[in-house]
Amino acid sequence: MSSDTRTGVLTHASPPFDVQLVAQLGAKNTSHHYDTLCEGEQPTKKRKRSVLYIDNEHGRTKAHSGRCKSIKQAVMNLEQATQPFIFLYISRPESVLSKNAKPVVHISPTLQKAFDFVGNSCPSANIEEIVKSYISTQTSIDVKVQQVQAELLAEQQRRQAAEAQLASLTQQ
Repeated sequence: MSSDTRTGVLTHASPPFDVQLVAQLGAKNTSHHYDTLCEGEQPTKKRKRSVLYIDNEHGRTKAHSGRCKSIKQAVMNLEQATQPFIFLYISRPESVLSKNAKPVVHISPTLQKAFDFVGNSCPSANIEEIVKSYISTQTSIDVKVQQVQAELLAEQQRRQAAEAQLASLTQQ
């Protein structure tokens, strides 16, 4: 599938996260996994949407937010029905280090009592620090250098354009 960044069309493009880590965690190729699960069935749009990578950043952010709400609601329903030990932490790798990042964190009251019993009243702070340190180590120096070089090139091009415009104005 192709993508249109203006409309947020979904694609099968590779997501921008550590594929090896996902493989280590036991994640499956969702597209293949979906095909296997639904063999012989005609998928609904909602079902199909949930297994595709969203290439458009704005669309990806909106989908993440909406799906997090659905997951949290399902967790709350499960908690109400069975009172299990639940710890939910959801954050996007590309937004973990931004100052506006707001991960979805939920600890069931039963699990919170267990944490309080051992003297760890806020395990989510530990998780957030672990995730942030992992993400910051994954951003290699080469990537940072490439970003700075791209910014420098763009700035040089802006300067050259401004100088050319100034030269044309002074000649008139």
